[in-house]
Amino acid sequence: MSAPAAAPDAAPKKKGKLPIILALALVLGGGGFFMMKGKGKAEKAKPALALAEHETELEEFLTNTANPGVYVRAKLSIRLSKEYTEDKFKAGMGDVRDAVLTVFNSSAPELITDAKRRPELKKQLAEAINTALEGPLEEEAKKGEHKEEEAPKRKGKEKEKSEHKEEDMSDWDSTSGPVLQVRFAALATQ
Repeated sequence: MSAPAAAPDAAPKKKGKLPIILALALVLGGGGFFMMKGKGKAEKAKPALALAEHETELEEFLTNTANPGVYVRAKLSIRLSKEYTEDKFKAGMGDVRDAVLTVFNSSAPELITDAKRRPELKKQLAEAINTALEGPLEEEAKKGEHKEEEAPKRKGKEKEKSEHKEEDMSDWDSTSGPVLQVRFAALATQ
C-alpha cells in the first residue's frame, strides 16, 4: 500500500479582507468629513459691511514728506466698519499713527497737494491703517504686491470685496478692514 499524499503545509495563508475594508472606510469617511466641513464654510452668510454711525478723529500729524524739505500737517477723521469697535481701534492707536506717518513720509508732495490725486492718498492711508490693525494682505505677504482685480483677504479674517446693496460704496476708500473711509479735516504742506 502506498502512503497517503501529504497535504502541503507551506501554502500561504490568506489575509482577511477586513484591514482593506477598514482602511477604505477611514479614507472615505475622512474625505467626507473634510468635504462637509468645507461646505459649511461656504454656506455661511457673510456679514454685510456697513459704516459706523460716527467718525473717529485722529490727533494732528506734522511730518516730512518724501522730499525732506517739505512738511505736511494733516488732521484726519476716519469712518470705521460697524463691526469694529472704537475701543479696539483706540487700543491700536500707536500702530495707526505709525502707519499714517509712514504713508506721509513716503509720499511725494505732489500727491498731497494735487486735489485730483488725493483719493489715491486716502486709499493708501486706509490700506496702511487696515494693515497696521489686522496684518498684511495675504497677496502682499505671498507675492509682495497687491492686485486690484483679486479680492483681498487679511490674515485671520475672511473678509472679501463684495457687492453691498445697503450702502453706496463709491466714496469708500477701502472695501475691507476696519477703516472704510478717510477724510481730511485739515491738510497743508510747507
